[in-house]
Amino acid sequence: MLKRVLSLDIFMLAAAKLLLDEPLDTLDAACRHVDDHQPSKRNCSKPLIVSTTCVESWPTERSHLTQTAIECPGDRLGNCTEFRVKWCNNSVYPAKGGCYRSEYAAVDLMNYSEYWFGFSLFLPSDYAVDVDSIAFQIHGVPNKDVDEAYRNPMFALEHQSSSGHWLARARGDPRRNITYHNRTYKWDNLTDVGAARLGEWEHWVYHTRYSFAADGFVELWRNGERVVQWNQTGTAYNDEKGPYFKLGIYSWTWGKRPGPPLANASTNVVIYGGFKQGDRESSYEEVDTSRGEGGLG
Repeated sequence: MLKRVLSLDIFMLAAAKLLLDEPLDTLDAACRHVDDHQPSKRNCSKPLIVSTTCVESWPTERSHLTQTAIECPGDRLGNCTEFRVKWCNNSVYPAKGGCYRSEYAAVDLMNYSEYWFGFSLFLPSDYAVDVDSIAFQIHGVPNKDVDEAYRNPMFALEHQSSSGHWLARARGDPRRNITYHNRTYKWDNLTDVGAARLGEWEHWVYHTRYSFAADGFVELWRNGERVVQWNQTGTAYNDEKGPYFKLGIYSWTWGKRPGPPLANASTNVVIYGGFKQGDRESSYEEVDTSRGEGGLG
């Protein structure tokens, strides 16, 4: 029996997507989330909120950062959710790219405990390879009583442009006040888990215990093969509030480049075909989405 499991239904995701189809003045502000990393402060009735970053005007953001229900590609049946990012010129900060994040963020925060996640990803065969992009990440909520800075993700699954490979990274630190100037971490685990398979479904299972002491762990399976096993490591930050997950596409190096990407690589897409979250009572088999389960397939 699954205990506290979230299985994201395509209709629920489509309902979240509908937020972007409403006029700006009628949007539920509680379900809009523009790069502030604090879903816990949102009074949103949905389990997910739209998380975008575009410094240009709202019409530009609306057309360049989208989340759309589509028919699943490849051999997966049913509906999937496509996250799309289109590069835009930055008239506000010309030294940076303007649009680079199209994600859903969980509203509910997790505990410092053990969790299982399973999800299925599809990168199109024409996937843009000149930008580093995160497809799944775990974030912490900074301690506001000490004016703590935003930190890097506690966990990230990232596609690296230079190699075309997937990278897995987990961080942890016991300090309560990490500043922009000391964003190095006591634990920072990074590994290459192999070349991305463009035009194919890939199935991931992520198992962890969140802790800012040396009793955390991370396990990651790719297409049924365990590719990461980190033990006796910190996996979280010392925050008053618990972490939360984000899924979609975060083409973060576009936020640092001064000029446009190559013309044939100005749009980036990732497709989610399933997502499950379970607590410590769950298992690999229960969160595995490779069989077309998980609400998106």
